[in-house]
Amino acid sequence: MGIVNHECDCIRFLNRAYATMNDKAAHKYNLGETIGGCQYNLSHSPGDPWNAIAHLQIGLARQLQGQPGQAITSFNQALQLNPKLAQAYTEMANVYLKLNNKKQALTVVTEGLRWLPDSRALQRKYQRLGGALPFPAAHNKEAASADKTPKRATGKTPDGTGTGAQPATAPLPKSETATDPTQPTAGSDSGAQPTSDLIGSPTNPWCRFCPDTPAAPPASSPSMPGVVPKDWK
Repeated sequence: MGIVNHECDCIRFLNRAYATMNDKAAHKYNLGETIGGCQYNLSHSPGDPWNAIAHLQIGLARQLQGQPGQAITSFNQALQLNPKLAQAYTEMANVYLKLNNKKQALTVVTEGLRWLPDSRALQRKYQRLGGALPFPAAHNKEAASADKTPKRATGKTPDGTGTGAQPATAPLPKSETATDPTQPTAGSDSGAQPTSDLIGSPTNPWCRFCPDTPAAPPASSPSMPGVVPKDWK
């Protein structure tokens, strides 16, 4: 929970820093808390996927502190962990623009578009910086277009002979038709005995709860004197 709290501090105090731009003391304090919370996370959870965001937040804080070199370093660290973090590219480009280095800003945005060719923010930034159309080609275009998920085998070789690998999943069992267990099946030995154990009575071996002897006919009563159903023998 401590690390989660510092993640919140990292973002919350940066938002407060933006809100206290006119209060020098509060602004400085909030930026310090921002960097402290982010650095705590980075030092206590080196494998956390959130660490790219922590470096991004530090870069934004350094930018507000008037430290462009450190801001660029933090943005680069964020992109080393997550090269598809669009905001890191745009913010780094903004730093270079403030340093009057438009060429390097365009280089940064161009690299961002190679990782994020569909990013509208990077496309707009690229055009505002004078980037030529069409947009830059994406990195690893062929690899990105290849489906990395395992394919179910078709059972055919490339020449279509049908001798290749079988499907990875086992075939579903065939549906079984209902049969009378007391009767021999087609193609079986007529003298073969059923394989299941007898569980009932000799007259009805398939019913565990059936009585061994037939029930007696109902006795006559005043309301039904001498009435015996015809099927009783």
